[in-house]
Amino acid sequence: MQELRSPFARFAVPHQFQPELTLFGAVLAIAAALTQILLGCLIAALWGVRIWLTAVSDHSKVWKSFAIFGLAGLMAGSLVLLVYVVQVVIGRLRKKS
Repeated sequence: MQELRSPFARFAVPHQFQPELTLFGAVLAIAAALTQILLGCLIAALWGVRIWLTAVSDHSKVWKSFAIFGLAGLMAGSLVLLVYVVQVVIGRLRKKS
C-alpha cells in the first residue's frame, strides 16, 4: 500500500488543487486568480464598449459586421494573451521560491 503524504491527496479533486500547497503558493494562486478576473473584466468592458460603439455607428451593415467580428476576435485574443502572461509570470515566481 502506498503511503499518502496528505490526508487530502486521496480525494478526487480538481487538477489545480495541491494538497501540499505552501502559504506562498496559496498567495500566488490567489493573486493570479484575482489578476485574471479583474484585468479580464477590464479588457472585456473596454472591448465591449468599442464593439457597442461600432454597432451603433452610421456605417453600412456589411462594414459593421466585419468590424464587430474583428473586434470580437481581438477581444478574445486579448483575454487569451492575458491568461498566458499571468500564467508565465506566476510560473516564474514559483520557480524562484
